[in-house]
Amino acid sequence: MTPFQIGLAGFGILLVLIVFRAPIALAMAITGLAGVWLLRDFNTLFYLLGTVPVDVLSNYSLSTLPLFILMGNVAAKSGMSTVLFDAFSLLCSRMKGGLAISTIITSGAFSAAAGSSLATTSAMARVATPEMLKRGYHPRLVSGAVAAGGTLGIMIPPSGMMIIYGFLTETSIGALFIAGILPGMLLILAFCLVVFIWVRVFPEQMSQTVTVEGSRNGAKLLSLAPIVLLFGVLMGGIYTGIFTPTEGAAVGAGAAIIISFASGRLGLPGFVTALRETAEASIVIYMIILGTAFFQFFMEASRVPVELTDIVINLGLGPIGTILLVLLFLALLGTIMEGMGILFLTVPILFPIVLALGFDPIWFGVMMVLVIELGLITPPVGLNIFILVSLVKEIEMKEAFIGILPFAIAIVIVAFILLFFPECPFQNELSDFS
Repeated sequence: MTPFQIGLAGFGILLVLIVFRAPIALAMAITGLAGVWLLRDFNTLFYLLGTVPVDVLSNYSLSTLPLFILMGNVAAKSGMSTVLFDAFSLLCSRMKGGLAISTIITSGAFSAAAGSSLATTSAMARVATPEMLKRGYHPRLVSGAVAAGGTLGIMIPPSGMMIIYGFLTETSIGALFIAGILPGMLLILAFCLVVFIWVRVFPEQMSQTVTVEGSRNGAKLLSLAPIVLLFGVLMGGIYTGIFTPTEGAAVGAGAAIIISFASGRLGLPGFVTALRETAEASIVIYMIILGTAFFQFFMEASRVPVELTDIVINLGLGPIGTILLVLLFLALLGTIMEGMGILFLTVPILFPIVLALGFDPIWFGVMMVLVIELGLITPPVGLNIFILVSLVKEIEMKEAFIGILPFAIAIVIVAFILLFFPECPFQNELSDFS
């Protein structure tokens, strides 16, 4: 077999292992090391085992990841999602479908602190779902709003997915964060528009507007101030260059801890739990990154990225046709794999193709995250749907997948907008991060 054939065979074996739920870190490490042994020799294998872990785990930019995970866990343990939902429910209380709209806006705001789709979906399933069901919202609308809102966790900065993409492609994490703001806002607007249309086409699927008592209105709105301050300091500092994304992660985590303790919503047991969960999540992700490094070396040795780049370009589809094919592949992969696995698996293969076509790596990072979001709500995996159904027994899987369909269409529409109008209003500023 040629190196290219060995590389393709290794990629196929890895995909099969992941589909059958093998731990992705172990699957990538074994496949990568076995491939290196076949293509090179034992000396190269031992060299990789001795140097790659040190190079990967001592990477300064990766220290951003556990800090942002800690910030998200502290936000979740301190009940920040409840504070946000109460405030936005008040602001949207006079609108048709106001609770569903406030759920989406809350998800976007909470994502700015959590940076995780899993954390956002879990929080909103516990906070918003019971309230909407109690007020007569149809389970389809409830599940659609919660699951779609959860997808915002990997788009709106600080996004763990963007940190990983930035590390794998050596792209500026700060630039990715800034570039993700506008698409994130566009997604929130698109999801709210879906609710706006839904409640007018199916008015029977929601209750009449319930007004909120006015005595606590000011306190609820005032409770937004610390959260707005947290996001403003974090993104404002990164955008203006006061501190780097890594320094910003430390500032954000520290500010979240101070705000949570000062508000009395976080005690020592909750903080210890947040620390433990941060350590557990970080270890898993670092192990996956290590496995990816071995697999990426195998791919480079087999020349699969180079050969595939030549093949794809010679298809004659043109840049737009080719990128559509790439995005379709990612969307289909999202129906059988979770988002993090897609990122680690495909970036070593697809990124050289994207660069050869002349696309901006920051733009592609945003597009990739957006398409991975689609996989979070599409069957048969639909991780956000499974989280919602497991936490809310009143919602059936079938109803949830029907309810998410209009929101999935909204993601596709936003993807096409970004595809045909890729210019970013912050383009000059983004160049400063590169």
